[in-house]
Amino acid sequence: MAGTTTSDVVCVEKPGFLGGPCVTSTGSTGVETFGRGDDKKIYRRVINGNALGSWAALGTLDGTAIDSRSDLDCAGTADTIHIVAVGNNPTGALLSTTGSGTTYPAFARVLSQQVFLPSASVAVVSSAYRWLAGLTTSSLYTEGSDGTSKIPTNLQNLPFSGLDTAFSSGSSVSHYYLAVFDSTAQLTVYVLQQTQGGPVWLTPRVLPPPTGKQYERSPTICTSDSNQFVHLAVSAGGQLWHAYGSGAEAPFSAWELLDSQVNATSAPDCAVTSDGLTHIVALEGTAAGVVKISGSSGAFTTQHLGGH
Repeated sequence: MAGTTTSDVVCVEKPGFLGGPCVTSTGSTGVETFGRGDDKKIYRRVINGNALGSWAALGTLDGTAIDSRSDLDCAGTADTIHIVAVGNNPTGALLSTTGSGTTYPAFARVLSQQVFLPSASVAVVSSAYRWLAGLTTSSLYTEGSDGTSKIPTNLQNLPFSGLDTAFSSGSSVSHYYLAVFDSTAQLTVYVLQQTQGGPVWLTPRVLPPPTGKQYERSPTICTSDSNQFVHLAVSAGGQLWHAYGSGAEAPFSAWELLDSQVNATSAPDCAVTSDGLTHIVALEGTAAGVVKISGSSGAFTTQHLGGH
């Protein structure tokens, strides 16, 4: 594909990962990536351009309580990162930890009155405020740090499968996004717009899958406060695809195939860094190593990060 290059190919015949990895920006041009190893440990890797770092286990985090079907999701600020997953005791418990660097307390259950399908997400508003979201058997549920729930008033085509969230803010308006696959096999993006006049749910935006493909697993959505762009990434037909829009109500671009050589075997996750680049991670191949694809439309670069 034009504009796509592959670099830093690393053998992935190392111990692999379980479930989809996650990636987050902490305000700089670098990202932090997290994955749950097949030894049930949580691994962290710091990447900045071609400085790929290395996988290191977070000794305080035990992944044995995570449902085998659950991905990780994470979101961060300059000094705090939140990691969530769906647990197995009880099944559907939402597990969360908050930390920085290599220091994270053990996973603890949050939203204890709710149980979820193995699809949950976190969006960070500030270092002290976050939104949690998860799918239930009949709908979805979201809740902020203050206990406030914001469920779209214009839900359509339930039940859903797969869920991701994102948040962006500007000088006079902020947007909270929910991306889900709906019962018609389309990707629906719900947007809560908050202004001085109060909150309003905008008309949902519906995206069909890439031509001739079907969506798989869960979508991911990420945003940039600096330019208000919204980015989507999905797995469809075993491949990773990207689309973007220039704002909360702008149309999305056509799906762009990121790398025809990558066989995606998990849901993707994405983050946008301060330089405007989009970073997408997923598992690839039977060895379940992590692949990271970064860049902008027409100019993405693939880095194979392998197993832990």
